[in-house]
Amino acid sequence: ETTYAQTGHFTPKLEVKNEWDLPVVSHEKKIEVVKNTKPVGDFEVHYVLGRSPYSQLEKNKVYVGEELYFQVKAMDRESDYSRLKVRFDVDGDGIWDNTFQTRRNLHWQYEKAGTYRAKIQIQDHGKMIQTITKTVEVQEIPLPKIKVKVSQKNGTTNTPFQFDARESFGHNLKFYWNIPEKEFLRNYYYSNPYMTATFKTTGKKIIELWVVDSQGRKKYVQFPVFVESPPVQKKVEKSPASDIKNIL
Repeated sequence: ETTYAQTGHFTPKLEVKNEWDLPVVSHEKKIEVVKNTKPVGDFEVHYVLGRSPYSQLEKNKVYVGEELYFQVKAMDRESDYSRLKVRFDVDGDGIWDNTFQTRRNLHWQYEKAGTYRAKIQIQDHGKMIQTITKTVEVQEIPLPKIKVKVSQKNGTTNTPFQFDARESFGHNLKFYWNIPEKEFLRNYYYSNPYMTATFKTTGKKIIELWVVDSQGRKKYVQFPVFVESPPVQKKVEKSPASDIKNIL
């Protein structure tokens, strides 16, 4: 391995001699040595949360305690991709979170709310370094809020009632419904904020909903719907054909 101290065109030569000191193999190759330049690249911040593929953050905003995945994309004109190394300072405290390494990703969780200057450095084989910085806003997790839309409050035993809580607000919400005549919903959480129900019996039905966020904080709401029997349709009796003839 040879390191050239200056740029220019060179013709290194390989020669192999035998035991009598006579050349048996000779090979030359012209090369150009150029000035080493800084590597280039960028990094992205993604949610983890078991999602696949990872979802990129919206405007680099995250919540306290949320698991993140920092991923670096790098390239260099003079160095092979496999020889590029990266280090991270994702909380911007001036202390590197790792040494230079070929692994180009890092998992991280911010423990406090605030605005952080996340920084990464890319180093090539010639020790040239590129620094990239981005702002990450970390927010406190807001309290959950429930909002439910009901298709109708009055119906019959033939009516499909629809309960839509998709506009509820919170962090990684889970939904727990208690709907009469749907006993299987009790005692465990549903991730589905949208439910439908058709009731077999008449009367006042109390619908209950709990939402629980990633911190275990709960909100509760209940509301009634009213179920009646469907209207009875009267049968229209047709006159016998003989009666029609008599009338004519």
